[in-house]
Formats: sequence, structure tokens, C-alpha cells
Amino acid sequence: MAERLLRMTEQERAHREEHERLALAANIANASRGMWLGGITILAAIIGAVVVVALHGPWQAAVALVGVPLLGAAQALIRGRQ
Repeated sequence: MAERLLRMTEQERAHREEHERLALAANIANASRGMWLGGITILAAIIGAVVVVALHGPWQAAVALVGVPLLGAAQALIRGRQ
């Protein structure tokens, strides 16, 4: 009986460790994906602002294209540190 309990405990520990390892890998992948998507969004906004300026569009549109994503990134950085 004691050997059976010990084996069950070892199996539970191994299962828990595997679950925690998979959860950690998923969290790292999600963080990496979020950083890539955020970077792509900011890059697209900057390119859009350059296009608006090059086509002699309103400067307010260029400021909005760059300002909104940058403010969002700054907010994410501030919340990430808390």
C-alpha cells in the first residue's frame, strides 16, 4: 500500500511539473507574439505617417498615425512594470 501511494505521488508530481513546463512555454510564446505584433503595428503606423507626409496630407493625420500606437506602447510598458 505504501509503495502504491508513493508511486501515485511521484506520478502526480511528474504530471504537475509537465503541466507547469507547458504553461511556461505557452506564456513565453504569447509574450513573444505580442511583442512582434506590437512592433509591426508601430512600424506600419510610422510608414503610414511617412506616406501621409510624402503625399502632402494633413499633418494631424501623420501625428495621429504615430501618436496613438506609441502612446499604447508606452501604456503597455508602464503597466508591464507594475
